[in-house]
Amino acid sequence: MADLHTYLYLGLALVSLLAVQLARRRRSSAAHGSGALRLPPGPWQLPVIGSLHHLAGKLPHQAMRDLARRHGPVMMLRLGEVPTLVVSSREAAREVTKTHDVSFATRPLSATTRVFSNGGRDIVFAPYGDYWRQLRKITVTELLSARRVASFRAIREEEVAAMLRAVAASAAAGRAVEMRPLLSAFVSDSTVRAVMGDRFPHRDVFLRELDRSIELVAGFNPADLWPSSRLAGCLTGTMRQAKKCWDTMSSILESTIQEHLQKNGSGGGGAGATDEDLIDVLLRIQKEGRLQFPFDMDDIKSVIQDVFGAGSETSATTLGWAIAELIRNPAAMKKATAEVRQAFAAAGAVSEGALGELRYLHLVIRETLRLHPPAPLLVPRECREPCKVLGYDVPRGTQVLVNIWAIGRDPRYWPGGSPEEFRPERFGDGEPAAVRDFKGTDYELLPFGAGRRMCPGMALGLANVELPLASLLFHFDWEVPGLADPAEFDMTEAFGITVRREANLVIRPILRVPMPGDVFGAGSETSATTLGWAIAELIRNPAAMKKATAEVRQAFAAAGAVSEGALGELRYLHLVIRETLRLHPPAPLLVPRECREPCKVLGYDVPRGTQVLVNIWAIGRDPRYWPGGSPEEFRPERFGDGEPAAVRDFKGTDYELLPFGAGRRMCPGMALGLANVELPLASLLFHFDWEVPGLADPAEFDMTEAFGITVRREANLVIRPILRVPMPGV
Repeated sequence: MADLHTYLYLGLALVSLLAVQLARRRRSSAAHGSGALRLPPGPWQLPVIGSLHHLAGKLPHQAMRDLARRHGPVMMLRLGEVPTLVVSSREAAREVTKTHDVSFATRPLSATTRVFSNGGRDIVFAPYGDYWRQLRKITVTELLSARRVASFRAIREEEVAAMLRAVAASAAAGRAVEMRPLLSAFVSDSTVRAVMGDRFPHRDVFLRELDRSIELVAGFNPADLWPSSRLAGCLTGTMRQAKKCWDTMSSILESTIQEHLQKNGSGGGGAGATDEDLIDVLLRIQKEGRLQFPFDMDDIKSVIQDVFGAGSETSATTLGWAIAELIRNPAAMKKATAEVRQAFAAAGAVSEGALGELRYLHLVIRETLRLHPPAPLLVPRECREPCKVLGYDVPRGTQVLVNIWAIGRDPRYWPGGSPEEFRPERFGDGEPAAVRDFKGTDYELLPFGAGRRMCPGMALGLANVELPLASLLFHFDWEVPGLADPAEFDMTEAFGITVRREANLVIRPILRVPMPGDVFGAGSETSATTLGWAIAELIRNPAAMKKATAEVRQAFAAAGAVSEGALGELRYLHLVIRETLRLHPPAPLLVPRECREPCKVLGYDVPRGTQVLVNIWAIGRDPRYWPGGSPEEFRPERFGDGEPAAVRDFKGTDYELLPFGAGRRMCPGMALGLANVELPLASLLFHFDWEVPGLADPAEFDMTEAFGITVRREANLVIRPILRVPMPGV
């Protein structure tokens, strides 16, 4: 019933608007005719609403692409009473953003953007002129320069680590993860700390209002479509909501800026440019008086709002699309994951400084931005003076939209397979698109725009995509619960100022590479890996399996179940575990060390800062240290009485056997790791016999290793249990 009343009121309001607008149009038509202008073609229009009915039923950028196929790449629409030029080709985009860049260098100020930009005092919506030029200069050279973005590296790495811990907890519990809030939290928290510093008590309220502001700016609001009508502004209450939202955000920003002023005034600031957050930078610029115009508190708030509004939403959206496309395209996922894991295998974690080596990952990001530019119509421009685009006249005051979504999917510019297909290789060497980049000079690919009004935050946006994407691929495999065919993964777009997936991105992580220093991740992964190898080696060596099983069943026959307190009696089982750790140390290169000061190793100089890897896998298979048969052979008896290796243990004093390392940085979780191997292994052997379906010769059992910071079997361990000793109470 409430919806019915809403539609009724809207209908009555539109009828009223219709009458008013018809009268205005008659007066306007009488006042000035069409002259000799050659206006761009476009679809037929209705009174009052203009071309809006042609956009019904689809997202605006999709509907405009379909209209351009009928009317051409330069097309005139009227959205309400706003004349709008839509360009949908490389050639037209080039004319707007380069040839006639000055003519289209200003922004239209709609009713809602006027509120959130403080009347055009920000970077994005400031009118073209001296104020905008100087504001852009400080943005490019101070706020979002490559040096400034690099100075926030530690923040990004800390926030990525927090995100990875949350994902690892879900992986351990076998739960799927809803990625959208997780990715948004990473980008938002990284931005909050970069802009405001580590202390921001109003974080939750501010981010909630920020999300609301993005929703209000994104919609086709009556106040924006009929700016001359007061009635339009009252229809939905949008303007009232916008002002309330901005007042809340403005108040929070005001108090935060005042805190920075007090801190700096009391001597708490001045720690150096590398320690400045962006509010510190803006206050310093204000104090130095370097600008040729007054730069007051409202201007600072408007600039901060831009960094949040533009940077946070676009990066999180791109991250979501990249992950979704990789899940939908397993070959690309496999290739990207392999590249990341190979590049950072020795380090055990992704570091931002080495991301430049990930060539395929950058192709993935480029292809994601081609198919899913965060702002598919870019930020609107406005024609400052009459000019021509591809021979058509564009009157002064016309709003201009560049449909980069349509250009990025146009088969004329993207040959070699369907342009709708996700194929990062299209940017690879030898491909027609190999030389294309998104830096504003290749007009087929403009996710950040081009020309004077190109997005100045490109470096920050990419930094907020590359590190988390590489880290998620390095540490986890991903699967969609219940999805049999990846090609069926839903990629439907949702309406908004940035275009996200309509469905939530809910996927299940599988931990493959634990985070360094993460006791939970390292302990669970290494124990599971050791268990898997022990069982596999026993299956491949029936004599050892028989001996270990007999020992366990004899020790616990009377009890009917294995108890941890009596595990010390299982001497042969402990030899099995020791031999497993020799052949299959979970971390074959240990966790890397670093040389703190110049020193010598076996007479060789090792410079300060050198990373050090100890290949305990190789040492554990070296025949010099393991005589008496092949060191590649699984033979627990080599640690038995009378054997050369009988006295060797893995507690860090026998350097031929170091599965847990040695010295000050030896793994502190050894006891926990062993406890998580001994009890389950003994229990599985006590209650069950084991066989491999279809395996005639145990010696042929596949023992190929898989890549990772812990080295597992490449093939899944699929074996058949045969119950021999029933579980008590079952």
